[in-house]
Amino acid sequence: MNKLRYSDEKYLCDYDLDTDLFELFDLKVEDLIPLRSVYILITDKGKKILKKIENTEDMKFITTALDYIKEGYSDILTFVKAGDGNYYVRWKDGIYCVMELIEGRECCCSNPLDVVIASKALAQYHKSSLGILKYLEGSNLEILKSNLGKFPNKFNEAKENLLDIKQRVGKYGYKNTFDNILLESIDEQIENINESIKRIEKSNYENLCRDENKIVLCHNDLAHHNIILSEDRAYFIDFEYSLVDIRVHDICNFLMKSIKNYGYDFDKSIEIINAYDSVWKIEKDELEVLYAIMTFPNDYYNLVYNYYNKKKNWSYESFLSKFQNKLADELDRKDFLKIYEEKKITK
Repeated sequence: MNKLRYSDEKYLCDYDLDTDLFELFDLKVEDLIPLRSVYILITDKGKKILKKIENTEDMKFITTALDYIKEGYSDILTFVKAGDGNYYVRWKDGIYCVMELIEGRECCCSNPLDVVIASKALAQYHKSSLGILKYLEGSNLEILKSNLGKFPNKFNEAKENLLDIKQRVGKYGYKNTFDNILLESIDEQIENINESIKRIEKSNYENLCRDENKIVLCHNDLAHHNIILSEDRAYFIDFEYSLVDIRVHDICNFLMKSIKNYGYDFDKSIEIINAYDSVWKIEKDELEVLYAIMTFPNDYYNLVYNYYNKKKNWSYESFLSKFQNKLADELDRKDFLKIYEEKKITK
């Protein structure tokens, strides 16, 4: 069992674990186990997952999209309907959903076989979501989460935000360790963003965003704990951050999450690309966009932005530790991108 983080414990305290809540899903709960930000329920109908959600609009987007995908692909999470036919219930001051528990183990990114299985499964999942944009547009949703065509603006916005932060911090009379590390590193990261902007503007990005055969439902959080392996099959769970976009967005997400804790292993990145490609061919222009997205310093930017705009309820020590760790990995990331460029991984 994974150890609870403090932030998870605080979040779980907001759950109302009333038996009347479970009865709304026609469940009799015999036991429950906290896991990250959810609860595993041991019920009369098997093991389930209880999750508290923020709003119904996102939930409707996710369930509508997954119902469409399940017509051609079954290895994704399944929501349990409540007695009123909805996939969620309003209970006191919260909104709750229940999902079937997928038995298995988390994907181990240090295991080449796991990575290959997950990569092939991702391609199959993406294939099954073709046509998702038109389907969702005709589904009368209040929210249609999409990132189509937005990368250039996001890169430019990130650049402006970092320039603003640099100016603000430079004026501080007292600078702590985080501030000093930022000022030593920020120019290089701004230059990385400039490179991302240049590459995506020179690429075929805009045409890809209009190509229905490249538009899928991106999971958008393909960390190892959101990929469950069972009997040589990979199952995808937790679609909280899912959105419509070109598939290379998700390929980049999975690739970078899989290699960043392993010294940005170039060979592993090629295994991921080749495994995906064996199921659904990745085109040359997509690989060029992939490189542009990989060049963007996503982890650095998010951490710095969250710190200076107080977007996370983390301690200073936690922010500083994460910042130092990310910068320690930066040389590996730089070497990886250099090798990728030298090898001309553009098919």
